[in-house]
Amino acid sequence: MSDLHKNNQVYGYHGDASHPNETISDIAVKDNDEAFGYILSDKFQKANYILALSLQKQFKHYFKKLVAVGAQNWITGICQTPPQVDDTTLDNICLFLENKVHICTKKEFDIAICYDTIGNINFIRNRYEKAEECFKESNKIKNKLFKFCNNVHIVRSTEYLARTHLAWNKFNKALKNYKKFLKSKKNINDCNAQLEAKVNIILGEIRFRQGFNGKSSRYYEIAARICKSQPDCKLEYIKSHIGIGKTKFALKKQASSFSLNHLSTALDNCTQDENPYLLLKSEIYDNMAVVHVWQKNYDEASNCLKMSSEIRDYVYHDDNLEKAKSYFHEGNLEKWKQNFSKALSLHEKSLEIRLKLKTFEDWDIAESYQEIGNVQKLQQKYQEAKESYTRSKNIIKLLSEDENCTISFELYFDLGEVLNELNTSLEHYTKCLQIGKKIFDKPHEKIAKVYEKIACIHSTCNNYAEATSNYEEAIKVLTALNGSNNDISRLKTNVSKIKVFASGQNKNDQIEEPSLQTPNAHNTTFANHNYRINKDNQNKSSDNNSKSQSQLLSTVDNEDFSHVNYKSCHDTKSNNELRENYYTASRNNNKDGDLTRLEDMQNETNDSPNH
Repeated sequence: MSDLHKNNQVYGYHGDASHPNETISDIAVKDNDEAFGYILSDKFQKANYILALSLQKQFKHYFKKLVAVGAQNWITGICQTPPQVDDTTLDNICLFLENKVHICTKKEFDIAICYDTIGNINFIRNRYEKAEECFKESNKIKNKLFKFCNNVHIVRSTEYLARTHLAWNKFNKALKNYKKFLKSKKNINDCNAQLEAKVNIILGEIRFRQGFNGKSSRYYEIAARICKSQPDCKLEYIKSHIGIGKTKFALKKQASSFSLNHLSTALDNCTQDENPYLLLKSEIYDNMAVVHVWQKNYDEASNCLKMSSEIRDYVYHDDNLEKAKSYFHEGNLEKWKQNFSKALSLHEKSLEIRLKLKTFEDWDIAESYQEIGNVQKLQQKYQEAKESYTRSKNIIKLLSEDENCTISFELYFDLGEVLNELNTSLEHYTKCLQIGKKIFDKPHEKIAKVYEKIACIHSTCNNYAEATSNYEEAIKVLTALNGSNNDISRLKTNVSKIKVFASGQNKNDQIEEPSLQTPNAHNTTFANHNYRINKDNQNKSSDNNSKSQSQLLSTVDNEDFSHVNYKSCHDTKSNNELRENYYTASRNNNKDGDLTRLEDMQNETNDSPNH
C-alpha cells in the first residue's frame, strides 16, 4: 500500500472513492483528502498539483462570469492548462468569497470547501497566517451548517487548523486543536490505533518543545502502549521510544542508561534501509550523542554524530534542513570539547542553511542564534553574544503566544549574564524566574540557580534583605529536591555572611562560589572562574603563599570585566568591592562540569512528526 493510501486510511479519509451524483464540492473534498495524504508523506509538489486542479474546477464552476470575462492575468492563469495559481490568485478568490461577489453558488458548503482548498495550498507554501484565516472561515461556516462539533467536515477543519498551528510553531493552539481533533474522531467512531498513536506522539512532541518534559513523556508512553501489540504501528512504535528516551533524560540526567535503553529499542526496530526509517535512525543517533556527551564519552558521541551525518548525506545530496541539524549537533559537541572556534563555525553553517531554506524565521533559527550566543559567551565576546541572544529572543516573541517556554527561560538567563548593567541583569533574571515558575510544575534546580543569581546581585548592591530572602528561597527549592548538602550548606553560610555584612562587620568576608549547574548548557560569564580575590591574602606577603597568590591574581587579571557597569547599583561602592561581590553571580571555571544541557538545546531541533 502506498504512503498516500496508508495515511488516508489512518486518518479516515478516502480520496479515491467515486459516485455518479457527486457535486463539485464532493469532488473537492476528495481532492483535499488525497492532497492531505501526500502532505503527510512530504510530497508537497504532488499535493500542490492536485489542489491547483481542484481549485481550477471550483473557480470555473463558481465564478462563471469572471471566467467568461477573463480580463485579468490571474484569471487567465488559473483557467489555463495546467493552472497557474500564484499568491495573488489565492488572495483574490478569498476576497470574493468573503464579500460574496461574482459567486454563482448559494451553497455555504461549497464556499467552505473552497476555503479548505485555498487553505491547504497556502499551507504547502508556508503561508500559515493565510492558511489559518481560510480554515477558520471554513470552520465557521461548517459549524453554522451542521450545528454540532462531531460532524466529519468539522473534524477535518479542526485537524487542518492543528496541523497549521504546529507547522507555524503556535504550540498552545496546536495542542488544543489536536486534543479536540482526537476527541472528535473518537466520538464519531473513526479513530483507529495508529491514528491515536500518531496524535499522542504529536502531543508529546509539542509538550517537549515547550519544555514540559514530564507531560511529554506521558504522551509518548501512551503511544508506546498503543503500538506494542499493533504490527501496523512500527513507525509510531519507534518514534514513541525515541520520545521516551529523550524526555526521560531531559527530566533526570541520572537516567542516562534508561534513556539509552529506549533509544536502542528504537534503533533495533529501524530495520529498513529506506525513508522514513533512515531519518529516524539519524534522529536516534543524535539523541544517543546527547547522552554520551553528558557521560563525557566524547568518542562515542562523535561516532553517533558521524553515523547520523552519513545517513543524511546518503538521503540528501544538497544542503538541506537535515544537513543543518548535523552541523548544529557537531557544533554542540565541539563546544563541549571546548573547541570554541570550530563550534562557532559549525553553528554558523547550520544557521546559514536554515536562513536560506526556511521561508520564515522559526524556532530552529532562534535556537541557532542562541547557540551562537552561547559559544560567543564562552569566548568572552559578550557584546556579540548579547546581539545573538537578542535576535533569538525577538524571533521567539514573534512565534510564541506567550513567553512561557524553556527557550525563553534560558534566553532571559543568558541575557542576564552578558548585559552590561547589574540593574538590567536583575530585570532579566526576575523575568526568567517568572517564566520558570510557570513552566516547571515542580521544584527545579534551575529555579534555585535563578534565585541565587538574584541574591548575588542584591548582595552586590547592598540590598541585604532581598539577598537573604532569595537565598532562602533557593534553599527551600534545594531542600524540596533533596539537593546536595554541600550546596545547601553553602547557601546557608552565605545567608549568615550577609547578615554579618548588614551589621557592618567583616565586609572583607567572601560569599561562597555557587556550585549548582545553571539553566544553560554553556556556563561561563564575564567572571568565568572559581577564584576569589581575598583581601586578606592580598595583604599577605608570605613566601609560602607567593606561588598560589600569583596564580590567583593571574587568573583574575586574564578576565575581561570592561563590559560590566559596576556603578549601576550604588556609586558609593568601589569597583573592586562590586567586582568582588558580583563574582558570586559568575559561573564556574570548570567548563566540563558546567556544560550540562546540550540535550536541551538539541531537543528543539527535532522535526514535528506531522510536518
